[in-house]
Amino acid sequence: MARKVQSRIVHDIKGVSTLFWKSLANTTTEKYLDLKERLFDFVADHPVFFISVPIWIFLWMFIIAPMPTAAGYIWLPAYALALLLSLVFVLMGVLRAVAVFVWTGVVALLLIIGIATPLSIIFAVTDNYYIGVDVNTPSGLKSCTSMVQLKDSGLKVWALNPYSRQPKVKGEAVYCDLGDGKNLVALLSFQGDHYGLHMLHDLPWRAAGHRVNHKEKYQPFINGRHDLIGDLTPILVTFSDTNDRNSMTEVSPDSMSTVYGEGFTISRIWVEMTDDPYLSSGIKEHLPWVKGSFGGMDAYQPFKSIGIHNISQPFIRGSRQRSSRSSLSRVYP
Repeated sequence: MARKVQSRIVHDIKGVSTLFWKSLANTTTEKYLDLKERLFDFVADHPVFFISVPIWIFLWMFIIAPMPTAAGYIWLPAYALALLLSLVFVLMGVLRAVAVFVWTGVVALLLIIGIATPLSIIFAVTDNYYIGVDVNTPSGLKSCTSMVQLKDSGLKVWALNPYSRQPKVKGEAVYCDLGDGKNLVALLSFQGDHYGLHMLHDLPWRAAGHRVNHKEKYQPFINGRHDLIGDLTPILVTFSDTNDRNSMTEVSPDSMSTVYGEGFTISRIWVEMTDDPYLSSGIKEHLPWVKGSFGGMDAYQPFKSIGIHNISQPFIRGSRQRSSRSSLSRVYP
């Protein structure tokens, strides 16, 4: 008797379960068919829009994006004018299809940006490199370094150009403690680029003699150390008092002995790409008045007094530092 009751219960449960899943499947199928029908009706009612979307995506990605900068200056105002004219067409009730096509370009661009933004985070490429200054001193060779990091998505849409190389730069000037209160600082500004940012983008490749192509998504990894000479040479300064920014004096590589005394010469200034993770050199510990990315508006005055103009963020770029070390200086006997 108990077995019959148990068998009957199991049979009823299976029946209810089968009925439930069939009902759910029928409901899901009906909803799917209804949604599919509505979607097809929507596409059929707006053919110009759905035909225009892939056309505009192709235009943005492969025609407009690779345009030279000069052509972009012509294209953008022309497209803005077309958008305004299309609104006039809509208000007048004429050429609606043309208006839809023109404004679909905006939708396609937003679609590209919406897709490219998360991809640029996921597929971001980071290049790290050292800037080094080797100084001969009476006590031996002192090598001082700092790091610069380039973080490049390779997919970002910047100025409507997703293939332009405009990486975010993070780094610090090279601080070299020469002993007896003497110091040497290699700024993130260069003889050929006081502003510094453009040179920092390409420094390892320029130093290696590699032709920089800004249309390339990524630049190749450069092995070995390469000398920074000529326009690539960082601007060198020294501080008689590291607590006073106005005590800064520019130093020429050829005048080391004049500034520091006999036995001080520049052995080499170099750049080297590395797989090492980025670390701060602790520039704020050596120059405590450095605040934020530069040091405040008053930070420009010392540079003007020594004849250096158009300078920006020469001590530190990128205000967020995830890790630090007090010094990257090493003394060799």
